Amino acid sequence: MRALIYRLKISLSHARIPVARILQRNDWVAVRAQRANESIGQACQHESVEFLSLGDYIPELDFEDNLNIPPPPSDRIWVGFPELPGLNIKVTPTYGEKHYCYTLLEDFLAAKIKAELKRVVVLPAMDDQLLPFFRDWVIDIISSTRERTHAAKEADRQAAESSKYVPKVTIENPNRSVPAEIKNRDHSINNTDRSVKVPIFYSTISVASAFITVTVIFCVCIFVPPVPQAQSYHNFADRRSLRQLIPSLSFINIPNALDVLSNIPFLIVGLYGLYLLLTPKTIVFLTSFEKFGWIIFFISIAFVCVGSAYYHLRPYNSTLVWDRLPMTVGFSSLVGLLIDERINPILGKALFPFLLAAGFASCAYWYYRDDLRPYILVQFFPMIYIPMLLLISSSVYSHTLCYIYACTLYSLAKLSEVTDKQVFRLTLNTISGHTLKHLLAASGIAIILYMLKVRVIL
Repeated sequence: MRALIYRLKISLSHARIPVARILQRNDWVAVRAQRANESIGQACQHESVEFLSLGDYIPELDFEDNLNIPPPPSDRIWVGFPELPGLNIKVTPTYGEKHYCYTLLEDFLAAKIKAELKRVVVLPAMDDQLLPFFRDWVIDIISSTRERTHAAKEADRQAAESSKYVPKVTIENPNRSVPAEIKNRDHSINNTDRSVKVPIFYSTISVASAFITVTVIFCVCIFVPPVPQAQSYHNFADRRSLRQLIPSLSFINIPNALDVLSNIPFLIVGLYGLYLLLTPKTIVFLTSFEKFGWIIFFISIAFVCVGSAYYHLRPYNSTLVWDRLPMTVGFSSLVGLLIDERINPILGKALFPFLLAAGFASCAYWYYRDDLRPYILVQFFPMIYIPMLLLISSSVYSHTLCYIYACTLYSLAKLSEVTDKQVFRLTLNTISGHTLKHLLAASGIAIILYMLKVRVIL
């Protein structure tokens, strides 16, 4: 048998990673050594194929090489699951002087492992197609090795009990899984029947609640008569120009100055959000689609500044459409991102373009038909659905309470908008409700950006 020598000492910088399937502790995974000149099929045929107990504590990964030939840098280790024959995970090590650090850069993993001494880390991972069903389940990192004697396994298990890195399976939200019996599995070492819990990522309650909410709001829009845009909406309380506010700047004439300039925070938050998103290793994501969705969101926030400022310079229906268009993109993208994060990634990714199209269509329908009902649906659905979704579902990220804070601030912003003149009078003609609306809404977006910056994978 020509095999390779790998000796491994693992230290953890992230204790847990998402995996495709949580096997019970007495289930087995197969470890295969593949050489540079071998295909996957050849690697599965020779004697390096071993079955390993997932729950065992194995401090070293050994493949003895009778020929003592140093392994080439392109050698790989494959990890396979007997229950999922088509699932094999390739791990290619990166080398350093005394140790190496590498991060599995697949969209579905966020785990950084430091391997000291020699060569290879073997981890369970997941197939991209399986990701949507298993993202709520996490498992502590477990090292694996070739099959040993029963006595050696017992010694390893005893060593694990005294180690601070005790490998164990940790299941989040066990109530959201259903048992599935996998029978008559032909394992070369153990041919017993064992049950595997298969997690259901999406919650029936969350999907049903979304359907009911959309249905109720849609019915309201159908049975409520058309809502035209009142021309009095453009009659804002604070019409002071910059020349009136600051006489020394008389050479700059900006009408409705505070309503125009109060949009600058949207530009700041939007551009800073794009900067963080485009800076590597700044914000944690489980999928590349999440990053793309948040980029769309913060681009729309930056354009809220442009569209809203343009509208307030000359407030008419023809300019109001450019104010509302980026807002609908922001609302729609946020709903799609939450569906991806808390219900089902495939569903969120599939619905994302349709949600954006619905946002565009709501603005177009209002502009050409003078009917605000679709726009009201797009604007107020997130305010209702986001808090409800946070209550009935769980997330793989921390700091999700920031969504509630953001929704609260946006609700206050809408309240300030409808009490524009009253706020202006209460503040002794200092600041209008519409100006305050801009500041409160931008603060809500800033809270979401803060959440993205500090959150971690649970």
